[in-house]
Amino acid sequence: MIQESTFLLSFWLGNIFANQNKINEQRKIVKIVSEKNLENIETMQEDVDIPKLVDIEYKELDKFYCAKKAGFVKKYKDGLIAFCNENVKDLQQMSISMYKNEDKNKDSGGPTQHFMSINNNTEFFLDVRDIEYYNSIKEDLNLYVAYKKGYKNKLLHFNFKKNKAVITAVNRLNNYVNSEDVSVHHKDFIAFIDEDHVTRYVESLGVSEKFETLKDAKDDNLYDSGKSWFEKERAIENIQKGIENKVSKKDVLKLSFESFFINKLIGLYSMLKHIIDSSTEEELEKLKDKDQGEMFKYLDLNKEMLNDTKKIILSVKQFMKTLPTDTDYKDLKRVIKTHQNKNIKDLKREGSAESRSFLINTTDVIIHMGYILILLKYTEYGTSLPEIGEIDTENKTFTDCYVFWQKVRLFNITNNYIERSDFPIMLDKGMIINDEHLYKEIFNISREQADVVKNTEYTLENCNIINNDTTVNIKEILKEALNQESGLLIPHNACVEIPDDFIFKYARFVESKDFITIFLHDSKDRYATEIFVKGEGNFRYWLYNEHNLSEYQSNESIGNLYLKLASCIRDWKVLIERDSTMTCRGPRIPKDVDTERKRWFYLPRVKYNRKKDEDQIKREKIFFSENRVFSGERREHKRKLQEGMKPSKAQIVLAESRGVYIPEGYTYVRNSVWGKLKKSSREIKYRSRSMHGLLFSNEKDINKTKELANMSPAGFEEHCEKYVESLGYQVYKKWNYDGGIDIRGIKDNGSRLFVQCKHYLESGNPIGPDVVRELQGSVDLETKDMEECKIDKMVITSTRYTYKAIQAAESLNIKLITTDQIIERKNEK
Repeated sequence: MIQESTFLLSFWLGNIFANQNKINEQRKIVKIVSEKNLENIETMQEDVDIPKLVDIEYKELDKFYCAKKAGFVKKYKDGLIAFCNENVKDLQQMSISMYKNEDKNKDSGGPTQHFMSINNNTEFFLDVRDIEYYNSIKEDLNLYVAYKKGYKNKLLHFNFKKNKAVITAVNRLNNYVNSEDVSVHHKDFIAFIDEDHVTRYVESLGVSEKFETLKDAKDDNLYDSGKSWFEKERAIENIQKGIENKVSKKDVLKLSFESFFINKLIGLYSMLKHIIDSSTEEELEKLKDKDQGEMFKYLDLNKEMLNDTKKIILSVKQFMKTLPTDTDYKDLKRVIKTHQNKNIKDLKREGSAESRSFLINTTDVIIHMGYILILLKYTEYGTSLPEIGEIDTENKTFTDCYVFWQKVRLFNITNNYIERSDFPIMLDKGMIINDEHLYKEIFNISREQADVVKNTEYTLENCNIINNDTTVNIKEILKEALNQESGLLIPHNACVEIPDDFIFKYARFVESKDFITIFLHDSKDRYATEIFVKGEGNFRYWLYNEHNLSEYQSNESIGNLYLKLASCIRDWKVLIERDSTMTCRGPRIPKDVDTERKRWFYLPRVKYNRKKDEDQIKREKIFFSENRVFSGERREHKRKLQEGMKPSKAQIVLAESRGVYIPEGYTYVRNSVWGKLKKSSREIKYRSRSMHGLLFSNEKDINKTKELANMSPAGFEEHCEKYVESLGYQVYKKWNYDGGIDIRGIKDNGSRLFVQCKHYLESGNPIGPDVVRELQGSVDLETKDMEECKIDKMVITSTRYTYKAIQAAESLNIKLITTDQIIERKNEK
């Protein structure tokens, strides 16, 4: 009998399957810890040696589902059975970790309650549909464990009498059942298609539990306070290795799919309820006569369904059963695309999917139902794309795989616009979520996307933060594109580089009869989607809405983004002789992108035919006369860089915030009045002519850069001191002289750092090798009579370094730092 307070059992199966000496050695050196163990509660471990064995016929055992990653514990005789797919010969020492969590404030876990983990490999859950049975046995539980690759006709038997972990798990499931906040969709798996759907969903939970365990370990919630730092770090390392060895990227794709799929189903049920609620009986009756196929006849929507939501769910399931098993994908795709295109072009759509205020119509229901059928019949449960093939996860992260189904658009699937290795990007608060560890983001992604994914194909047109002048410019450019187009289509999948942008490296264009679809790709070739509706000459602002850009991008930056997209469309549609004006550079691997896939690249022209009217000539005279006046003022302007050099991000951000277009190979020099630091009274506004420059410059970066640009030399030095302190140094000064060294730092171990600061952002001048050599000379002089210690040297600048300066620094072992790097370091924290 297992003790009341035991949460962790360890055992082995004897010499038939294991080596006695290895078991004894493991018992000495291995600390097996229970999953989900809260902070200061002591872990109770019990070693039962070789457990009791009971007989079972293999035919009877074969009736139970054999869990691969996870499954339910099922009713068996006077207790519960757990059947797992592990090979006992590979395991040696074995364990059962009971899920221990007495936190009343934590979510109860839905219709599945995590019950235990076998060998930290296979997770087992309680099934809400068996809650009455669990209540009858929780005080005296007989647990039977079977291994498919072990005994064929034996079960391991454990008796838990009044065990706290067992009772707590059942009580948590009781709390869920009795909660008034639980939706009918979740109550007893009624929202699921069938039992196979439930099984797949539970298997996917076994994958998510692995990442949740890692998060608990990282958050220090896995062990009691008595564990040493070394033990915790070693356990964390073991958990990470376990994930790498036992969880594949395909497993995470399936996890993403199951989470997305159930949300789509619940979304469909909610949409139908909304239609019933907002329609009269007469209108509902007319739906059956509409040209909507047979769907609404089978659904038979009526007001009585409002009194029992289960009737809506059952009607959907019944309709799906009537569909032929050999439904042709091309026919289904044709129906979806017809309704989908109608929805996208509909100008009367109002509201927001996020706020659930969107006006739902029957077209939405048809699209939604069609998407569910595609997901169910043509994706191999999340591992394949129809007509495209198996999703290629090579070189992708776990987070890439989890984001895939949360962010992929039906529009891109039905139009075959994405390939096997194309993965969507997810942005949030200035971060690329795909680059974060999945254990950090999996639950944030799930919560934030739960409502949105139910309404993925809703058309959100709102982007009211772009100022009026920019909006007018965008409309004028798009009008020009539509009214003066050459009649040529954009070459299929034509690409244009985006130099200097923080996130995206190139844009890809696909034109169809009604739309121009734009894909923006990042350095790992992940994409975000935008669409331009040709019939009305406007964007649908998918990019803005889907990635919540308003939360972290400046209004000017978002306006600039769409201005550039509009200009690029205008270039494609208006220009003639495109082979010369939009120079085709042929198939090539995108610059600064981690991919082996070649794309067809074009180079948008930078110089445009200027108007030759009298007003234009007059304006140009004023411009050039101003540029040649040096009476204590300098106008903001572009400066050509030496070959191979790039402008600093700070200078690009400043230029973008001022509306100044910076072509490739140039940098930005801000205006200046000698002795003063203030903004120019006149802003030069350039219409964006290409995809060069930044697409994104967030408000935070703009404010930091502006603050930096307005710093005095002393203020800049203080700014650098804070950075030096963040590296672990105490800053000290020699007050009687500078000596060519601006900042001196010392650590507790006596090592020192000497820093020279150069604040040239105003002029834009780069740092040359003379500054580097000067610092070396100053350090040599100051350390001449100093006690021997580690010496580090550093130059910090607000601009950039010449190639010769970099060479000199490498030879003298001097670190070269820019304020861009300082800002990035702060953002990472």
